[in-house]
Amino acid sequence: MKINKKLVAALITIILSFAFGRAVEANTDEWRFELTPYFWASGADIDAATINGQTSSAELDFDDILDLLDFAGFARFEAWKGKWGFIADVSYVDLGADGKLTPQLGPLTPPEISVDVDFRQTTLDFGASRRFEISSGSTENKWWFDLMGGLRYSYLKQEIDVSKAPGLVSAFGTTLGGDENWFEPFVGARIGCQLTDNLILAVRADVGGFGIGDASDLTWNIVLGIEYKPWEKISIKAGYRIYDIDYETGSGGDRFGYDAQLKGPALGVTFHF
Repeated sequence: MKINKKLVAALITIILSFAFGRAVEANTDEWRFELTPYFWASGADIDAATINGQTSSAELDFDDILDLLDFAGFARFEAWKGKWGFIADVSYVDLGADGKLTPQLGPLTPPEISVDVDFRQTTLDFGASRRFEISSGSTENKWWFDLMGGLRYSYLKQEIDVSKAPGLVSAFGTTLGGDENWFEPFVGARIGCQLTDNLILAVRADVGGFGIGDASDLTWNIVLGIEYKPWEKISIKAGYRIYDIDYETGSGGDRFGYDAQLKGPALGVTFHF
C-alpha cells in the first residue's frame, strides 16, 4: 500500500457514527451546533455477501480494510434548541481490489482473467431528538436521556468486473453484481452522564429497516463513548462502535445481499459553535 493512502486513511477513515450532545446547555433557548468528523478503526465480519445469487463470506481486520481502502469519510452534525435537536450523520466507504486469475483446466493452458472488485457503502441519517432530564442540580453526575428517530438513506454497491487478458484471439468482459439504494426508518436512544465539568460518558443505540418496503431486514448501531472538552469550542470523543446490517433483495440468479457486522474503536473531534 502506498504511504499517501495510509496518511489519508489515518486522517479520514473509520464503518459508521458517534457523537453525543452536551447536557450543560440543554436549558438554553439559543441554537447550539456540533460538527464531529471522526475516525473509525473497524474490522468486518461478513457473514454473507451475495451477488448474482452466489454468496461468499470473509473476516477482515482493520489492516485488511486499509489495504483495500480507496476512500472513506465519516461525520455527524447536531443542532439543538432547548430540548429539541436535529441530527445528520454521513458515512462513506469505498474499497477496491484488482488482480489476475488463471483458471485450472487440466492439461490446457487457460487465459489469464483480470478481476476488478468494487465495494461502496453510503449511509445518510436525518432525524430529530428530544431530551429528557433524569437528574438536575449540580453539573457533576447529571444524567439525561434522548429519544431520536428519523429516516436513513443507504446505498450499497458490490460489483466485480471480469475480463480476459489482452492479446488473446477473442476478448470478453462481464460485470457481476451491481448496486442498490433504499430509504428506511430508524429509532434510537441515547443516555448520558456529565461526570465532571469537562467529561461526559454516553451510550447510543439505534435500530432501523424492519423489512419495510425495500428497506433492510434489520440495521442497528451501538456506540459507547466518552467526551473530554479541554477547550470551550473543541472537544475530543473516543469510543467503540458496532454496526450491523442485514440486507437482501431479488431471488435466484438476481439475488443481491449483504449481511455483515463492523466493529472497532473510534476517535473524533467536535467543533461547538
